[in-house]
Amino acid sequence: MPAGQRVAPEVAPEPAEEEEEEEADVPEEEEEAPPSMFLLEEETEAETTDDPKGDDISLTIDAPVAPPRPEVTVSTMMAIDLILSDKLVNLMATDVLSGTYASPSLKLAGDVGFYRAGLQTLFPKGPQRDVAVATLESDIFEVPRDINEHTFVFPKLDMRWSDDYQSFVTTQTMNALGSVRGNPISKMVEVHVEVKMPSGGDDRLYIYVKSPSEQYYFFGFKDGVLNVVSNNTQFMNELDNMKARELVLKMDDGETYEILPVSPSTAEVFLRRVRDAF
Repeated sequence: MPAGQRVAPEVAPEPAEEEEEEEADVPEEEEEAPPSMFLLEEETEAETTDDPKGDDISLTIDAPVAPPRPEVTVSTMMAIDLILSDKLVNLMATDVLSGTYASPSLKLAGDVGFYRAGLQTLFPKGPQRDVAVATLESDIFEVPRDINEHTFVFPKLDMRWSDDYQSFVTTQTMNALGSVRGNPISKMVEVHVEVKMPSGGDDRLYIYVKSPSEQYYFFGFKDGVLNVVSNNTQFMNELDNMKARELVLKMDDGETYEILPVSPSTAEVFLRRVRDAF
């Protein structure tokens, strides 16, 4: 509130009108408040303090400022299982396989320890896993289908925590794709993943895979509902022609799992979200 003497107008307003004018000034002061939680609390206390003299109050607080949170980054091997029909998964796998023959291969030899630990964590012990581990030195990531029925295996994703999104989000555009439903890919393709883990629950998973043929596949999972969209016409025709009983499934635990086609704008919004994350 500015300091100084207030000059009364020639025609004095009635007391009720003065109160309305003074109350109308309060929101303007709140809009000018600095964006600090600590200061806002102090200002709220100052505004509620009775001051019969009408004098201005100046408050200065000398308090330590909390340091910024450290940046949290992780590298992870990820195996994803989505409940999709074999026909849909095979259409996607065929597209990715046919389009990645000229894509960059994986570079594994420089970080064999990471990939070995990932394989030993995600896949059961046995001769098939031993073979997969042994081939890492040759820059080959191939897990036999006998132990690999996962929809996607991503050998290495570099991710960073976003406080704004409450998510781990991939930081690179091109990422390693190991396999699709056990079909070995072992190439670098465009992949974006977000694992949302807010403190109040409501976990979500978003995956975007784009093959070199420029056909993409987007999946978003939340609370038993899997959103799906692709610009692969054959894939979407197959999805649209699925019967209701194939789209809404009753799981062994009694919960419902639903496959829900969505519009391409859903994938576009996700892409913008990922690209604006950092």
